[in-house]
Amino acid sequence: MLLARASQPGFMQEMDLAEEDMSIAVRGCRRSVAGSVAYWILVVCSAGIVFILDSWFHTFSTWLLLKQARLGEAECIHVSSGGKFVSLEVVSTVPFDGALEDAFNPQYSEKYAEQCVDGPGELRMFTFRHYRFAYLPASAQFVPVSRWKDPEWTLGIATSVSGLSERLHKQRMSIFGQCMIDIREKTYLRLMWEEVLNPFYIFQLASIIIWSFEDYYYYACAIFLISAISIASTLISTKRTMRKIREMSAYTCDVRVLRAGRWSEV
Repeated sequence: MLLARASQPGFMQEMDLAEEDMSIAVRGCRRSVAGSVAYWILVVCSAGIVFILDSWFHTFSTWLLLKQARLGEAECIHVSSGGKFVSLEVVSTVPFDGALEDAFNPQYSEKYAEQCVDGPGELRMFTFRHYRFAYLPASAQFVPVSRWKDPEWTLGIATSVSGLSERLHKQRMSIFGQCMIDIREKTYLRLMWEEVLNPFYIFQLASIIIWSFEDYYYYACAIFLISAISIASTLISTKRTMRKIREMSAYTCDVRVLRAGRWSEV
């Protein structure tokens, strides 16, 4: 169950994820051009040290590359827990042709019905650990779509007689997306980049440079060869594991559905 509570309305929001046993704070962010210029100047002047430290602690990118923005105008969402960076999620905009109650639970739509008579028109959404959140403009906060319930359920009207219409099907596809578990598989280049920036291999690189200055070329070459083999072995095993997990979670089959009074296979 997801519990949300507002904090700094419009800019930040706190939520409790009961299933994950964690509390998170989400902040609206936008890219800062001036901050990006300053960040890369620091990277060049520090010979890449700032970039390496930022890949470990995510501090400089948060301070310089991003600037605070309202949740309704944010390009990305900064997710933190206990004051520590967790992830940076991209906000996507999905066209939505429907009323407010078609996208949000009645407890939200009824409360803000007078402020959103014509419906949202589009949905701003982001996903965190397979939890999907939609932005409710009137309350200036993100609402978990898992709380949504079909209004006809509360009215006691069964939709199993004729099924969903094509319009309702498109609406709910916009809200919930496809019914599938899509585990992102990182590329070899991304895995290698993350592995090389590991503190251990940074230490190994520094050792190679120091031993080379001391004319211990054979020792430096040995360290380089061992590190390269270790990185390659880790990349292959990690990629193989990720591929197996993706194949195990991905399952597709044809199902019969009732749409607009007709049975069909999808």
